[in-house]
Amino acid sequence: MSENSISGNDNLTEVRANDDVKVPNSKEQKKGTKKVKKAKDPKTLTPEYIAEQRRLRQLRKEEKRSLEIEESKKDSNEFIKRELAPTPYAEEGDGSFNVKVMTYNVLAQSLTRREMFPFSGPALKWKYRSRVLLAEIKHYDPDIVCLQELDSSQYNSYWRKEFDAMGYTSKYHKADAKSHGICILFKRDKFFCNHLSFVSYDKESSEALPAHPVTQNVGLLACLQFNPKLYESYPSISKDGIIIGTTHLYWHPFGTYERTRQSYVLLKKLREFSHTMSITNESKRGWYQLLAGDFNSQPVDGPYFCMTSKPVTLNKDVSNLLVNSVNYWLETSDKTDEEEVEGDTNDDDDRPMFRDPKQSEIEKASGQVQSLLTHHNSLSSRAISLYSVAYKLVDEKNHGVNNDRDEPSFSNWAHAWRGLLDYIFVMCEWDGNEDCRYSIDSIGEVHSKTGVKVRKLLKLPSPEDMGPEPSGQPKVGQYPSDHLCLMAEIGLC
Repeated sequence: MSENSISGNDNLTEVRANDDVKVPNSKEQKKGTKKVKKAKDPKTLTPEYIAEQRRLRQLRKEEKRSLEIEESKKDSNEFIKRELAPTPYAEEGDGSFNVKVMTYNVLAQSLTRREMFPFSGPALKWKYRSRVLLAEIKHYDPDIVCLQELDSSQYNSYWRKEFDAMGYTSKYHKADAKSHGICILFKRDKFFCNHLSFVSYDKESSEALPAHPVTQNVGLLACLQFNPKLYESYPSISKDGIIIGTTHLYWHPFGTYERTRQSYVLLKKLREFSHTMSITNESKRGWYQLLAGDFNSQPVDGPYFCMTSKPVTLNKDVSNLLVNSVNYWLETSDKTDEEEVEGDTNDDDDRPMFRDPKQSEIEKASGQVQSLLTHHNSLSSRAISLYSVAYKLVDEKNHGVNNDRDEPSFSNWAHAWRGLLDYIFVMCEWDGNEDCRYSIDSIGEVHSKTGVKVRKLLKLPSPEDMGPEPSGQPKVGQYPSDHLCLMAEIGLC
């Protein structure tokens, strides 16, 4: 045995004189030692105390379970599924060709600022939203889809190949200065498209109808012709195809005039494109004409009035909004939309209000508004909102709550703002004499005027359905965008 060994025990570890001997600290001593709970004073163990401790333990378990569920949802494709509710025209067997048309503002990833969505958490991440958006479109299985706020980089790297794998052909358009744009998808086993029309609202500005301001907003029109085999299965189809348009109108709170001007340009371009397609394709039967998108306007706003009510006459409130909108941009004519962040309406709260306009400025603005109304009334067509016509037939409680057009309450449910911004319109002819200002077309009238039967509508939640605050979307397990998609199943005959 070594002289440095400790005699009497060969199993002891050799310790050299120069080695440091480590003395366990208090934490290490406690490792492996089961903590003995201090016994409670029996006097404190009252039934009330025991019940409270049990309640707290149950709360901790529920909180832990909730966190586990939330974590698991991050990797799931779950979302709230809504009913595609039938109308009285839902009966089959009449020989019409059924088409499901969806519009969806999917929330551009480039616009997902945390301060605008403070309670969305992981639901804002692209990895999560991309999966759920895709799952949602697959679930509802529309034949035609109009998308807004689709990032161009993600369209090229992700969406286009996913759409193709789902059986869609996609057509995309954006302004050069924007990072996101609009897109039309259609099932290629039902339609083919050889012609598109690109609408740039800024380029349609004129002295009689000037743009206020430059916005970089665009529209897209597509001529979808029926695959020949459809005529064999559906001989009652009376037209040569569908002219479908989508857009995302200007977002600004003071942009009422510009949105109303853009809506006129869109309707005019739709008529011109339809006429051109009839000549190009030697069409004698015409086209079903649809518009679907984010119009950034409520049913009480100028764009909705001017598109749906003919002849256009505005009440005092809407007229004043339009005049004030013109004056705002005349006052800030050196400011362009590129200097502001799209969708962040809170920025205006910190900006000084523009000065009261002079009488001469009010007269000038009023003249521009009157010119805008005259242009709208010059169009021999008007738009009919499919949800305005038929939503009351599928949802007794959630129609016409905050509007007099029987529209649902909202399609946008963000943190700071909620309201109806998205629509699906069918176009019909207007002879210049019929008074369509106050009445709402019946489902039968729409059929007789357009050849379109409204069979089903995708229901929208009520404000109460959105749950306790904060309930702004997107949220994990609920909806992947701050907008909710709209969808109509229509019968073409």
